[in-house]
Amino acid sequence: MWKYISWAICLALLWSLLSCFANIVGAKAEEITTGNLLPNAGDSDSNYQSVDNNIPNVSSSCNEFTLSNATCLGQEIEVTETGTVNTTGSLLNVTTNSDTTTQDKLDNGITLNSTTVVQNCEWDGSSNECGNRRGAQDSFKTTVKILDSNGNTLSSVDQIRNTDSHYYSNAHKYTDQVIYTGSGSSSFDWTWTGIDNDPNPLNLGGPNLLGASLTMTYENVVLEVETQTALNEVSNVIDTTKIEESVNVEIKEEAATLIATVQTIAAAPLPTTTKVVQVKAAIKKFESKTNTKVTKATVTSKPVATTTSVVQANKIVTTKKATTIAKQIIQSTTKKETINEKKEEQKEKKPEVKTEKKQEKKKQKEQKKVASAKKESTEEKKSSSTSTTTKSVSTKSDTKQKKLQSEKVKANITKIMAKVDEQIKDIAKNLEVKNLIKLEAMASDQESLEAYANINFYIPKDIYLEQLNIIDNRLIYNNVSLSKYTANDKIGIKTNKLHNLNLRKQKLLMEIRELKNG
Repeated sequence: MWKYISWAICLALLWSLLSCFANIVGAKAEEITTGNLLPNAGDSDSNYQSVDNNIPNVSSSCNEFTLSNATCLGQEIEVTETGTVNTTGSLLNVTTNSDTTTQDKLDNGITLNSTTVVQNCEWDGSSNECGNRRGAQDSFKTTVKILDSNGNTLSSVDQIRNTDSHYYSNAHKYTDQVIYTGSGSSSFDWTWTGIDNDPNPLNLGGPNLLGASLTMTYENVVLEVETQTALNEVSNVIDTTKIEESVNVEIKEEAATLIATVQTIAAAPLPTTTKVVQVKAAIKKFESKTNTKVTKATVTSKPVATTTSVVQANKIVTTKKATTIAKQIIQSTTKKETINEKKEEQKEKKPEVKTEKKQEKKKQKEQKKVASAKKESTEEKKSSSTSTTTKSVSTKSDTKQKKLQSEKVKANITKIMAKVDEQIKDIAKNLEVKNLIKLEAMASDQESLEAYANINFYIPKDIYLEQLNIIDNRLIYNNVSLSKYTANDKIGIKTNKLHNLNLRKQKLLMEIRELKNG
């Protein structure tokens, strides 16, 4: 019983971590979305668009953006050739309602959502042709980057578009999203780019930026010190607790991997809700692989003793494998049979003595018969007859023993199958155990089958000894040869005559040709 306590402690600690995560999520975790992080935060929407009144215009805060080949005109920013509108800002110390961002909160992972409204109709072929329209279809894009404290890019999004759009309700609104689940996010970089695709760009001939906003979504929870301490205790249990070798190896390995998985989940800068889901999934996977049940337990933060139990109401209900069940049933039945056989041997000792005397008398009679057979036959026949008789006697005894063994095996298997039906009610497990027992019985029967390899089932006997000499040297077809036969053959004579006539005919034809040619 005590050999499972160490692993029960580990699993109970894991369960306490899971409940700790759940308590944090239920009590403190909250997903917060900030307001607009761009310089135009708080401005009204552009008079040139009516697709979304919550997107502020950019021209009213034009001086707070960094412009390149771009000009603020009225309620929009217009570009020449390739123009950009850029701004950067910190993600730390951003206050939303009563919560302020910190590095620990950002390390849980953040999401930046950019929304932009544009006009793009200053090109030939636009269904809303406007301004200095000429050249190919213009394009535009928004680039959003998440940076660390050193200005390195941790994650970014950059997608180019060329949607045909006009002003007011025909303006084009689009969104971009960038997600970073790691730690170290500190600031952002936002850039809008407009591209005039005319081969000879005109002044202010590109797309126009009407409005833009950038918000951040984050988790306001910080991993508590108690949770981290509990994680460290889980890792220390394996090192400080002595585990017996008899514990299932599979449970050891899977428990170790489960502990490592929970530690990596806790260390990962993910939202706490996803951490809880991942820990639950890891425990379910552990339970399905090892056929164990992890139950809730109460754990103290004191060091875990090797023999004393710190866990209350903790259990690991292990379901035995089919192989172990089959071995146990076979061993129990074989032990009972051996005990029964010993009792039967003790009871049958006396009659066995009588049977041995009868067998000796039979052997003596057989030996007398063999001796008489020796006198009647030759020396070769003597050796063959003795060998055959001894072999026949041995084979008869062997077959009797094998029949008895096979009958015992059959009776043993029927007993084992009945015991399986009594102990295992699950149909699938019942069939699995029965198949394993049958395979074990077949493997054990191979030894008896190998014994037949050295037995001659058919005694060899030479039946062609002392045969009569029936060779006849007389010549049936004397003075007859193939040449003589073909010379008198009528068909052969006819073919020869036809062949000679054909030769004569050919000669005559050749002579006639020579006479004609002079």
